[in-house]
Amino acid sequence: MLFRSVYKSTDGGASWKYVGLGDSQHIARIVIHPRDSNTVYVAACGNEYTANPQRGIYKTSDGGANWTKVLYEDEMTGGYDLVIDPRDPETLYASMWHRIRRPWSDPVPGPGGGVYRTTDGGKNWTRLTKGLPERGIAGRTGLAIAASQPNTVYAIVDSHAVVGQAEDGQRDSYGRARGEIKKGAEVYRSDDRGETWALTSGDDRAMRGLFSTYGWVFGQIRVDPTNPEVVYALGVPLLKSEDGGKTFKGLNYRGLHSDHHALWIDPANPNYLINGNDGGVNLDRKSTRLNSSHTVISYAVFCLKKK
Repeated sequence: MLFRSVYKSTDGGASWKYVGLGDSQHIARIVIHPRDSNTVYVAACGNEYTANPQRGIYKTSDGGANWTKVLYEDEMTGGYDLVIDPRDPETLYASMWHRIRRPWSDPVPGPGGGVYRTTDGGKNWTRLTKGLPERGIAGRTGLAIAASQPNTVYAIVDSHAVVGQAEDGQRDSYGRARGEIKKGAEVYRSDDRGETWALTSGDDRAMRGLFSTYGWVFGQIRVDPTNPEVVYALGVPLLKSEDGGKTFKGLNYRGLHSDHHALWIDPANPNYLINGNDGGVNLDRKSTRLNSSHTVISYAVFCLKKK
């Protein structure tokens, strides 16, 4: 999900006040310091179709009265995900993506972007490269940190590595003739705070179908807050791994809408999930029996705006 500005509520959502970053046009993630609610970080994507400098990672230390751009590459590279270490809030990981969308084509990777880490609250950032795809093939990237084991960080990458050529007459999800076949969704894992990464996901049917040809739309991954081996990957289907991202199985039920963009895991009961998709919001009522065949029921139907 992307929003166009940052708003703040101090009365539990009864009223809202605009607090800036409207020139960015699209906001991908907002992260609040776990012990100081006035300290907030924002991943700002920038304009959809044109270049602009109002993109990157922003920080406020006064509840949104003032914002400082703390991570910036160029006017075509925006911030698309952001996670904070719950035990060491000075450490954050950010996903940057060189991306401009054209009316006639999907966004493709460019010379910028990557995964960054700060250990001093955004003053300095290091681009993390050991084991991750190169910039030229790494599309949109989502991040997740294991709350129970914060040294463990996951990244889901829309890989544009070419793995073959489409057959004559084969078409993509938009009905356009396909040429090169791209790898698509890949899950990477680091157990040393991002110093090194390893590709965990395999080339199986689940991963090949996760993004289809819509990799730039998704980029969401979540980790069970009590178990670093339980991982959820969001895409056209909703997938779950119980072995640290090595294998994934679909979480399905009759009537569950496809295209998953949001997932909240209750930290007090990680079997209780709330899932946002193109059909609305779903939750798991049988929260004590979550597995690959769990039952999800429709709870509140309202449209979640797609990117």
